[in-house]
This record gives sequence, structure tokens and C-alpha cells, in this order.
Amino acid sequence: HWLRHRPWLSFLSSYKPPVKSPFSFVPPLRHTKKTMSTDLTLTLPKRPALGVQGRVVVVRTNYYVIDKVPKGPHYHYDCKISNKEPTVPTPVKAGKAGKAGKAGKASKDDKADKPIPVAKASRIIQQYVERVLQGKTRVAYDGKTNIYSYAKLPQDKLVSEVTLESPGGSSDVYKIALELVNTNPMDALINYLGGVPPSDSDKVAQYRSSLNYLDVMLRQWPAQRYTASGKNIFHSQGAIRMGGGLDVWQGAFQSIRMGGVGMDGKPTGKLVLNIDAVSAAFRRPGELVVLMAEFLGRRPDDFLRTKGLNKYQTDDCTREYRGAEIELMHRGEQRPRYRIDRFSLMTADKIKFKDDQTNKELTVVEYFKKQYNRQLKFGACLPCVVVKKKTDLYFPIEVCRIVEGQRYKKQLGPRATADFIKIACTKPDERERRIRQDATRQIDFENNPDLKAWGLHVDIRDLMTLKARVLSVPTLVYDPASSKSQLVPKDGAWNIVGQKVPVGSKLTSWAIAAFGSEQEMPTPSITRFVQQLVSVAASRGMPEYRQQNPDCRPREQHGGSKCCKHLCQIACVPGSVFYNLYSFCTHTCRLTIQSQVLDKAYSISEYRDPATNQKVPPQLIMCLLDGKAKQSRLYSPCKKWGDCKEGVVTQCISFLQLQMQRSPDQYCNNLFLKLNQKMGGVNLKLAPGTLGKWASGPCMIIGCDVTHGPPGSGSPSIAVLAATMDNTFGRYAVEYRIQPPRREIIDDFGAMLKALLNQFLPRAGGKPARILVFRDGVSDGMFETIKEIEIDAIKSEYGDLSQAEGCNLF
Repeated sequence: HWLRHRPWLSFLSSYKPPVKSPFSFVPPLRHTKKTMSTDLTLTLPKRPALGVQGRVVVVRTNYYVIDKVPKGPHYHYDCKISNKEPTVPTPVKAGKAGKAGKAGKASKDDKADKPIPVAKASRIIQQYVERVLQGKTRVAYDGKTNIYSYAKLPQDKLVSEVTLESPGGSSDVYKIALELVNTNPMDALINYLGGVPPSDSDKVAQYRSSLNYLDVMLRQWPAQRYTASGKNIFHSQGAIRMGGGLDVWQGAFQSIRMGGVGMDGKPTGKLVLNIDAVSAAFRRPGELVVLMAEFLGRRPDDFLRTKGLNKYQTDDCTREYRGAEIELMHRGEQRPRYRIDRFSLMTADKIKFKDDQTNKELTVVEYFKKQYNRQLKFGACLPCVVVKKKTDLYFPIEVCRIVEGQRYKKQLGPRATADFIKIACTKPDERERRIRQDATRQIDFENNPDLKAWGLHVDIRDLMTLKARVLSVPTLVYDPASSKSQLVPKDGAWNIVGQKVPVGSKLTSWAIAAFGSEQEMPTPSITRFVQQLVSVAASRGMPEYRQQNPDCRPREQHGGSKCCKHLCQIACVPGSVFYNLYSFCTHTCRLTIQSQVLDKAYSISEYRDPATNQKVPPQLIMCLLDGKAKQSRLYSPCKKWGDCKEGVVTQCISFLQLQMQRSPDQYCNNLFLKLNQKMGGVNLKLAPGTLGKWASGPCMIIGCDVTHGPPGSGSPSIAVLAATMDNTFGRYAVEYRIQPPRREIIDDFGAMLKALLNQFLPRAGGKPARILVFRDGVSDGMFETIKEIEIDAIKSEYGDLSQAEGCNLF
């Protein structure tokens, strides 16, 4: 949760840390000493008993029962697809502005060694099945290197060629090499469903292969009819518009799961299909000039009046559209496709090249008028699209069109994220309707030829229902000085009026940075907010220092900068509950010098420690932003400044929402709870009686996750461990590391855990008797590997601590 709300950490790819910084890359975990190796042959633990506590209810799940499973065996083939020379070459002539160039064969370097996209590879195998196998045998292809078949192919090794026509008019020849790897019976899977786990590594491999091929086979046919992305399929029908040239497409997710143990405690003996309705952002197809105008918050005709883009806008467009697929619309029925590399810094009427026919220099505008008799409307206003081939090719933006079906894989901005959540978030009854009607109809199990050929059937008459138990509500413990020392929530909510937190954080120095002019964010309004927040904090249990009432007095003003008028007013609040300082830093240029404003707010502290008479920099800076806080473009820069530059806690607040509050006290109460937790306080504790055996001795709960940058960004991944630091689970500590991009295994797991255990020991009074680990973000194929490495790391580091008894690991 902490990382997913901090997209600015993707900037760490350009961050150069000091040698001993925790941000430095670490090598993969290596066992340099003898450790306890975890036996993973039995992949799932037996259920010890059925639950008995709580009130029994019946719930409907997003699962269908698979009532018929193929008997097997299935044949596993290794598949290699390689490019051959295109039979009709695409333009590769260097240095031409949108020119096709002379006909000739493309260089092998352009095609060889390039990975074939999954969608294209699937089309190639589809052509192979229809033309080479003549449709007699249907195979399941995972889009990479694995093909599964229910019937053995004519030979164990097969080499064939397939011609695939491209949308741009060319046709490429591909070589397909198949080799039989294994013949896998279904016995291991069927026995496991009956409660008999695999007995050796061969049986484990057979079980995994069987489950994997069923998963691949289930999603193959829908993926051929719709736009596929992993285990999801999407369709453009009913697409909902977002801002910035994006649409939200609806789709379906499906994945096979083991049926597990039933409510009677016995194995179900069944496979089930997890199905869900999903949503994703896609690039809206259409003319690039129109979509660019929307992305920049303009209309296309505005480009004619402003005469082009500045460097910052051009860079923004390059970041937004790099990698997007376009087709050219100026060549009639031929519409070759390319991927955008960048946008030129010069407009089309200034980019020149030498024409082969006349040996004279022409601009892009002149070339299009001469070659295609087309007068470019935006030639003097907009840059060109730059496409990388052997050399750069330049195309005017107005002849480019974004191709349909491109999932948006970049990180959505704050406003786009908020818009997406509003569209994608659905209530349970609406979600069930989408699963039953939209997702099930889209997948179309009954007419799936793969399911019929393989002998698998999904019962879609009704979703699975299960008995669940609603557990008793836990009791919350507050400070004894509260109006009620213990509270029991009702319907998931409770009122903290009259309550004092168990541990209030001590804040000696803090500041406010207001990103707005005096007219936009008047000082009296900020002062009222500060007084309300101080009052609420005192009443909720933060240490109070009774001196004179808070008094806001401007002390000095600072001059402006070259790019905008910069006014910084410093105001002291003597004797407040937070001691002595808050400051107002306002400016009108919101996107260029926010770091300077925060630097000023951080450096002007006037509070001095009474013991040492030394200045204390602010422990917390609250940033007043325009609009909604997380949707503001200043949100990420402010968080990046606090997290990556100064290491100071920041709290972003929407001044607009602050002014719209009907109940300022409630808003300040909610804000105080966030601030107290961020600064090391404890907002509530769980009553020991509600914790059961977890309260019988020191216990640590650990949450683990790895956050990755957007696909193709090259940003490093961030591994995080968050752990409880006391026996009431009210206080947490965090360790995180930077590791190579897209790596899911936590390389430095052992060292991170050791640091958390060393913090736990003095606070909890000893080593944890139990460790409960929650691991998020693990795909099915990585589960066993991650368990082996990370569980061994836990046992190793725990055993290294001084003379303690054994630990129960969950």
C-alpha cells in the first residue's frame, strides 16, 4: 500500500545513491553457510481442522466448477519461431521524410534476434494449425516456447514454414521448429485433486505441466477473438472515455485453481475456474493530432494559433507516445505501421533532407506537396513523428493514426488514476452481473472448439456458493484517559470523539508549504486550519505544552526568482501543541520550482531544542495543493522531495477540499490519525482477549511485496518488508531495497528481515515465538521458487539470533 501510492519512486532509476545507501543494488541472495532447506515436494499443507467460530453465512464466489477434465495424456513440445526475410519489404530507405524508398530486401539485422510479440506469435501458430496440420489437431500455445497437444504429432521433430500477412500490406515468412519434450499423463493432477500429493519430483513436474496446459488451453480461443493481455481478454465494445486520449475497455479474467478441501474436510476432487470482470486503460484509436491535443489539454486548431510546441511539451509527448503503434494514412490502401520513437524538436517545414530524384534539399512540407499533392495543415506548427529503422524516418503528425487495441502500460497520472477508479470500481451486485453476463458470454465456453477437442467442460449454470463465517468484531483499546477505554466497532466504523490514542507522537517542529497565491490560499484560512488541527491533536492525546495561544505573525519576505514571483512568508506559532514553527511558502509557477519552495520551508526553521539550543529542522511538512491532493501534478514531486531528497515526512492536503468541508473537526480528526501514525505514534491497539493464541507470546506479522516500474521503463524494482514491532500490532517498521528491474524474488530478504528482527527485540522483549508472513505479488509459476529462497532466509536469520527457542512460521 505504501509503495503503490508513491509513483515518484520510479524516478529512482536515475538516482545515484552514496556507497552505503540502502538504495544501492544488492546481489542475489546466496547461501554462504549451511541453512535449513525447505522441502517443497508437498506443495500445500493439510488443513488442520474446520473453523467453528463466528456466524455461518452463505456466500457466492466468482468460481465455476469444471465438471469434466481431459483424461490425457498430453504431449508437450518445445516451440521455436524465427524470422525469415520478408517477401514484400517495408520501406527502409534512410533519411526520407515519410518516403517509401526503393524496393529491396530488408536487412537480416532488422528482423533477426528480435523477439516476436505474443499476439503475432499466436497468429503464426494459428496459421500453422490451419495450413500445416490442416485443422486435424488443435494445439494449445502459451505465446512463448510451449505447445501442448492431446494427440501426438506425426514426428517428434518438425520444421515448417508459415507465411503471415501484415496489416501494412507486407507478408513475412516464419520458420517453426517443434520438438517433443515430454509425454505427461494426467494421473498426478487427478490424484492430487483426490488428496494424494505428488510423491517425487517427476510427479510434481507432471502435475504442474497438466495444470499449466489446461490454463493455456482455456484462454487460447478467447485470446484469438479479442485483445489479450496475460490471462485477461478485452473488447472495445462499450469503451468509456477517459481524459488524455485514453479509453477504458471492459474484459474478463480466467484462471484454473485446485478445488482444495470442502466444507466437510474432505478433498473436493474438482478443478474450479476463477473468473472475474476486469477493466484496463487503452489508447483511443484515431488521428494522432487530435489525441495529442487532448493530451495537452487543447483543441487541434489551437496549434495553428500558438505555432507549435515548446521543448517541455515535446518531451511530454515523447514520454507519453514512445512505443505507440501508428499507421500512415497518406498512401491510400497501403497503411504501413511503425512504432513511435520520439518527436522532432523542429517543425515539419524546417526539417530538410536530400531528394534522390532531384538531388535537391526539400523540407517535409515541400516533399509531401510534390510527392502526394498534399498541403500539410500543421506543417509550420507541429513536429514530426520520428521512427527508428536503420536511420531515422520522419512523418508529419497529421498523417499518423493511433492503431486500435493498444493497452496503455505506462503509469497513469494522478488524475487519470482517479478517473479510472471511478469507472472500474463496481459494487458486488454489479460485479456479479458483469461476471455472469458479460465475462461469461465473452469467453463463450459452450462454443469453444478447444474445450470440445480436449474434452473439458465448465459448468456455467451457476457460480459456486460456499459457507463462510462472520467472525466477532475485535475490541479496540484506547488510552485510559479516554471517555471509553475500549470500543467495539459497528458495521466497520467507530467514533473517536472523546478518545485519546494509546501513544501520541511528539512533534517538535513542522512547516506548511502552500502552493498557491495569497488570493488562492488566503493566510487567514490557513491560520484557522492550523488552529483547528492543533486543537484536535491536543484532544486526541498528542503531548500539549501550555503556553500562550497561537499567534500568526509574518516575520520576513523573500524576493522572487527569474521564472516567477516567489513569496515566502514565515510565521511563528509560539507554544502550540507542536511547539513553535509553521511557515507559508507560496508561488505561482507550480511545476518548476516546487523543490525550491520545499527547500525554503525546510531550511527556515526557527525552533531550537531547549536542551542544546540547536535549530531543529521540520520533522513534517504539510503541502497545501490545488485541486484534489493525489490528482495534483505537484503530488508526486512533493513526495519525491520528501522521500528521496531530504528524508522528511510529507502530508499533501487539498486546499479546495479543506475549504469545502462542512465539518472541519472531522476532517482534522482524520488528518491527525494519518499524521500520528506517520510520526511513530499508535492510533489504536487490539484487546488481548481478541487475539487468541497470537497474544500468548511475542509475535511478528510481516508483509512482503515487490513493486515494479511500468513495462519497458527499465526502472528498478523495489522490494519491501513491513513488520509489526509490538505485541498489539499497532506499530510497524519498514525495510526496502532497490533490485534489478522486473525481479520478483526479494534478493536481500535475509538482511532486511535481520534489520527488522533487531528492531523487534528491544520493543517486544524477546524474539518472536511466531512469525506470520503475507507475501503478495507472486505468480503461479514463481510460487515454489520464492517459498524456497525466502523461507530458508527466514529460518537462517532467525537461527542466527542469540540463544532462543524455536519459532513457529506460518
